[in-house]
Amino acid sequence: MKVTEATRRWVYVALAIMAMALTGCPKDPYDPHTWMDKLDDPAEVERAITELSRLKDPVAIGALGKTWRKYNKASKVLRVIVELADQAEGPPPDKKEGPFWDEAVPILIEAVEEYERGNTRSIEDAAFAAEALGRSGSQEAVAVLIRAATKKLKKLAPDQRLRIAAVKALGSFPKNPKSIDTLIKVLNGSLEDQPININAAAAIALGETRSEQAIDPLIMALFELPQIYPQARSALTKIGQPSI
Repeated sequence: MKVTEATRRWVYVALAIMAMALTGCPKDPYDPHTWMDKLDDPAEVERAITELSRLKDPVAIGALGKTWRKYNKASKVLRVIVELADQAEGPPPDKKEGPFWDEAVPILIEAVEEYERGNTRSIEDAAFAAEALGRSGSQEAVAVLIRAATKKLKKLAPDQRLRIAAVKALGSFPKNPKSIDTLIKVLNGSLEDQPININAAAAIALGETRSEQAIDPLIMALFELPQIYPQARSALTKIGQPSI
């Protein structure tokens, strides 16, 4: 019996339908849930993280937080979480107005408070998280940043990197009196107890607050801490007219 071209096409269609029934239809690669479902698969997790970063949909933040904890608080995952949260708007077609810090803030707080002392990677991730908390504007972050900024450490401890990041982040909370008080306290900190970089960071952060409360401490720093004269002078300039 001669097989016509039309019959041959129908056979191919039938075989394709059978194959789809057996293997299941592939999920949409442009849907973040497709990749969120693969975060639990060790063979797919690396690609899933990469694709979620590419799609830029903040809906994935919560799932990535679980992956971050599962995989030893991986640096790459933490950075993708911040990348997704710190967007002016979400992806098309909805393009929701950002940023999207709500789900990211608890993860960042955990990164700051539960870092591994003396572990360079963990310290750098904690500092990165502290900087992001400053950008988040979350009042929930202030107490966390204050604890990090005032942590008692050996003067040359690598953990001072986190302190510097936390101090600078506090400059993003000018309306919080505890933030201002902490920055003044750190600015006046003894050089026997902390590296001069901490005092310099406090001067920079006080300038960002534009707080008149910072004027007198900054003027004193001009004379008492000549090592940070440029930072104190710049901070007074940022505060502006009240400094004059």
